[in-house]
Amino acid sequence: MEFLGGAIRDLHAELEKLNQVIAIMEECQRTGTLLARRGRKSMIEAERRLVSERMKKSWSSKHTSRLARPSTSLCVGKPAHLSSGRPCVGV
Repeated sequence: MEFLGGAIRDLHAELEKLNQVIAIMEECQRTGTLLARRGRKSMIEAERRLVSERMKKSWSSKHTSRLARPSTSLCVGKPAHLSSGRPCVGV
């Protein structure tokens, strides 16, 4: 009898999973979508323009702040933007 009880529990669990899948498929059929889109969200032109403006401001502020700082390179002959901020080993 224990075997039947375990088998029935397994079948009920499988039935619940199938009911969930059926509900999802019925919702997809009702809405006309098959699966949720994955990957990048497409943007309309206005959104693209706003992101472009925002990024230009961000890059501009970072670039001007970097140009305003004096070079603090600790490695001889290495540009400041490539320096790790630590003294060179063996120099």
